[in-house]
Amino acid sequence: MQGFHLLMRLAHAVNALSEFTKKLKRWIKQQGCSAILKLIKETIFNPWFPKDWYEQQHKKSIRLILQLE
Repeated sequence: MQGFHLLMRLAHAVNALSEFTKKLKRWIKQQGCSAILKLIKETIFNPWFPKDWYEQQHKKSIRLILQLE
């Protein structure tokens, strides 16, 4: 049953990604290709978080927690 549950969660994630891809494709058709390129450029050159936040995150040790339900 645990394997089935994990497979169902994986299938849900794939389904969510495909739905998001459809919405993204529709948005690109509406806004045009230059709008998505502008968004990517702004995201790369103007980070959403301040630089000190990135520095704090870089200094933290990485902790990976796996939760099985």
